[in-house]
Amino acid sequence: MLRSTVDYYELLGIERVATLEEVKRAYRKQAARLHPDRNPDDPGAGEAFRLCVEAYRVLSDPDKRKQYDRLGPIAFDRKQISQSIDFNEVVDSLRDLFRQKRESSLPKDIEMDVEISLPEAAFGVSKNITVDRQTRCNSCSGTGAAKGSSAEPCIACKSRGVIKGGKGFFAKEIDCPRCEGKGRIVESPCKSCAGKGFRPSSEVLTVSFPAGIEDGKTRSIRGAGDQSRAGDGDLHLRVRIAKHPLFKRKGADVHCTLVVSFSQCTLGDELDVPTLDGKVTMKLPAGTPSGKVFRLRGKGFPVLGGLGRGDQYVTVTIDVPKKLTKKQKELVRQLAIALPEPKLKESLS
Repeated sequence: MLRSTVDYYELLGIERVATLEEVKRAYRKQAARLHPDRNPDDPGAGEAFRLCVEAYRVLSDPDKRKQYDRLGPIAFDRKQISQSIDFNEVVDSLRDLFRQKRESSLPKDIEMDVEISLPEAAFGVSKNITVDRQTRCNSCSGTGAAKGSSAEPCIACKSRGVIKGGKGFFAKEIDCPRCEGKGRIVESPCKSCAGKGFRPSSEVLTVSFPAGIEDGKTRSIRGAGDQSRAGDGDLHLRVRIAKHPLFKRKGADVHCTLVVSFSQCTLGDELDVPTLDGKVTMKLPAGTPSGKVFRLRGKGFPVLGGLGRGDQYVTVTIDVPKKLTKKQKELVRQLAIALPEPKLKESLS
């Protein structure tokens, strides 16, 4: 490749109006692709890699980029550009790319939110969960090879998917360029999965959630994540408990508010109180003030991983009518006259 014919923008695969961030991103991608360690059979790989670094050095510098846009490659002395290249910067960028490549080959977990009701969280429930994930192709059983053929071991890497190469920092394992890190060569790819060995699928899994489970807790199902040649990932289900119109949970206890009338608080009554187990009868003593809290033992949540249950706390509040008829108002006035005036508590001062 003659330097006079090199177009830096074309080499990095970007437009002339590309931003600095786009230049950096394109450079890192091309540098990883063109590095000699990834192209051991290409004698021109070293030159292509150096040109890639040179293109980045020019296009990432605003002043040099202006000169290049105006005059082209003849605006610079290539030796001077090479001397100005920060090799540490090249190393750092490629280190990140190789790390990302290795991480992308690991088994992938799947995370999902699952909503359950408050009663379901209290007593446990089994849910049918639809999971979208990558699974092994049924046609080729994950090999990627068409029926009647097979995936042959890669000779270059001895089926390991990686090779050793380079010097100094680059003397490390990288993806085998011949098999692209797969460890085998597929001559006749499976048509169902285009040789990938895996296909997207939707599966319905029945998952149980234990009694007393808390909001935000995670249920993990091993092997129910994405399937890959590196192994199968896990499925992580994050529990979201839906708000209840009456109950509020605090740990293993349940709180609710019960609205009663003035006469019930004054004269006393027996009330039907809703609980997680259904309605129970609660005695309301005469003279109960608004805001009084009653405790129903053992009517809360089961203690997760422990014994027994929490309690239910019932706060009584008086319903004050907003509209009264003339007769009702007169009766209230008569009652007010008949009742003793409330005594104000003395100040503590």
